[in-house]
Amino acid sequence: MDPKKQFLNRIVKNQSSLSPIDKKIADYLVHSYPGALLETASEISKNLNVSISTVTRFFPKIGFKSIRDAHSELKKDFDYLKNSPLDRYHHNIEDVRSDNTLFDKVKDLDILNIQETFQGISNDDIVKITELLCDNDRAVYIVGERKMFGLSFYLYVQLSSIHPNTIHVKTDQSLIADHIVKVQPDDILIVFDFRRYVKINHRMTEVFRKMGGKIIVISDSPISPSAKSADVLLLVKTKGVSIFDSYTAAYFLINTLLAEVIQRSGEHVRQRYEKLEEYYKQFDIFSES
Repeated sequence: MDPKKQFLNRIVKNQSSLSPIDKKIADYLVHSYPGALLETASEISKNLNVSISTVTRFFPKIGFKSIRDAHSELKKDFDYLKNSPLDRYHHNIEDVRSDNTLFDKVKDLDILNIQETFQGISNDDIVKITELLCDNDRAVYIVGERKMFGLSFYLYVQLSSIHPNTIHVKTDQSLIADHIVKVQPDDILIVFDFRRYVKINHRMTEVFRKMGGKIIVISDSPISPSAKSADVLLLVKTKGVSIFDSYTAAYFLINTLLAEVIQRSGEHVRQRYEKLEEYYKQFDIFSES
C-alpha cells in the first residue's frame, strides 16, 4: 500500500482517541506529508506551538511505539516516495523558482494540488460513488456552508440536470429539519467539509447515518468531523499561496465525478437534456447571442 495511505489509515483508525491538540498535530503531519513526518519532536512542537511531550505522546496513539518508530517506517518506504513523481514533487510554494511571478506560483501550486488529489483517490471509490449517483431511485442531498457553498451549488446545478432528485440543502439552518424529514433509507448525502469545519456538516452526517443514508464526504483532512461518518471519503489538496486555501482541485474532482456519471447514464442524460432544452426555450432562459 502507498505509505501515505498507510499513515492516513492509522489516523482514521485511531481518531476517536485523539484530543483536539492531537488532531492539530495529525492535520499538520497529513498536510505536510512526508516532510513533517521526518521532523523531530522539537521541530513539530515549535511549528505548532505545542509542548514536546504532547508531540511524543501523539505517535503511540496512532500505533507507533515512538516518533523514532514513525521515522524508521517512513525511511523504509522512502524509495517508494522518491519514485512517485507526485510525492517527489512535494514542497512548499517557497521552493518555486524565485523568478516566477505570483501568477505562476498560483498556477503551479494549483496544478500540484490537482495532481496530488487525484493520486490519492482510488478508482474503487470513484466507481462506488458513480454507482450511487446513477441510481435515480435515491435522492441526492448536497450540503456546503460558507466557503464550501460555491462547491456545493456548482455540483447541485450540474448534477440536477442529469439526476431527477437532487436537493441543495440551504444554508439557513432553520430549514435543515425540513430537508431531513424527507430523507429515506439509502438516500445520498454529499458533504463538502473543509477547514474551518462548520458544525452543521457533522450534525447532518450523524442524523443521515441514523436514518440509513449513504454519505460521501469531500474534505481536506481524514480527521474532519464529518469524515468518520463517511461511506466514501475523498481527500482534496487545498494549499494556497495567499492566506486563503485553494479549491481548484475540488472543482476538478466534481467535474470528474460528473463525467463518470454521464458516461454511465448514457441515453438517460440525452433524454433529460432534451426536456430541459424545451423548458429553457419556454421560459426564455438564455440569450441567443
